[in-house]
Amino acid sequence: LNADVLPGPNRRDETCPIHAEAFLSAAARHCPGVPLSLGWRVTRAWGDTYTEDDATAMAQICPAGQGIVFATAARLALRDPAPLIRLL
Repeated sequence: LNADVLPGPNRRDETCPIHAEAFLSAAARHCPGVPLSLGWRVTRAWGDTYTEDDATAMAQICPAGQGIVFATAARLALRDPAPLIRLL
């Protein structure tokens, strides 16, 4: 299951249409154990990248022991991959 559940680069001042906790709760209830693909809602505009705060926020919402794929915008991740590497 895939959803952009956190605001990310160039959209940090916006609210995500899919609330992270509601998505994770529904996934656990209706599809227990299914791999999750969680991402940040972004705009590919130049100048911004993923930050340590982005990575920390994602780490805090990830269920322990659950298979997670982190959906990122490669163009933004390439600018500074260090914050995302911490999630691996």
